[in-house]
Amino acid sequence: MVAARVLLLVSITLIGLTAPANAEPEWYRPNDSLLRAKQPGTHFSVMTFLGPGIRTTLEHREPIEQDMSEFDARFQGDVNLGFSDGSLQADFRLASVFIGGSLGIRHVWHSLSFEPDAQGLDHGKSRLTRDLRVTKDAEGDFQADTWRWGEARARIALPSRRFVVISDIAARYEGRLDRSFSWEHATVYDGGWHMRWESFLLYRHPRYGFIGPAFRYLHVPRTLTDGERTRQGELQYGVFMGTSPQWSTTEHVFLMRIYTTLGFDNQLMGIHPFRAPIQFILGYQVEIDFTEDVE
Repeated sequence: MVAARVLLLVSITLIGLTAPANAEPEWYRPNDSLLRAKQPGTHFSVMTFLGPGIRTTLEHREPIEQDMSEFDARFQGDVNLGFSDGSLQADFRLASVFIGGSLGIRHVWHSLSFEPDAQGLDHGKSRLTRDLRVTKDAEGDFQADTWRWGEARARIALPSRRFVVISDIAARYEGRLDRSFSWEHATVYDGGWHMRWESFLLYRHPRYGFIGPAFRYLHVPRTLTDGERTRQGELQYGVFMGTSPQWSTTEHVFLMRIYTTLGFDNQLMGIHPFRAPIQFILGYQVEIDFTEDVE
């Protein structure tokens, strides 16, 4: 109940602070612009994260058939407290269906992994739980690790006047250490192939932005406490919201996404400094359009 009240308060505050005046300027952009169709051409975007962190993306969108299909290629780079990452990504869109893939390399300079002793324990623990990660952080018991990754994915986006449904499914390979913590997914799993399904049901409003529930299901390889390697599923749920304040003509957006496993018996999930099963991301993205208008 406390988390729900806090979330409601944050939502109301964001809406109140970013609602435009009744008289809209000529350059007014709908506050749900992130969910709208993107313009073709070359674009550069920068997103800063609370954490801190930064993501830069150089993207080119090439229409194939007007309002029906397009090809999207981009280079994306991330730098944050946990890792740095560079990747090449491409997607093909046909109507509301997207099919694509990515290839990347990641350097995790804050890699936390389970390192068992002769009794199969690490600091007296049998798994890399949130509490153990806090302990290893305090003792400086982490390392650097570099590995390659790749994924194939499909997405469907179903927009309407007031709602948007977005659903992704991906098969992803990561050359990570076994029994290591994923800063991206806020949980622990082994290297190798895993599956990810992520869905959003978003209420959209051109004046206020968008908000709605988010769900992420992971099917990952994991080494159990007895050393046996198996595959396990993990469901995370939360909320995704965003809005575009009307203080600039530039395409920009505030985003907030929260995932949790509250109510489940899960000691692995969560960004451990919070000491709770929660992943919280707050970001601000600005996009620069390099495409010149053609009269």
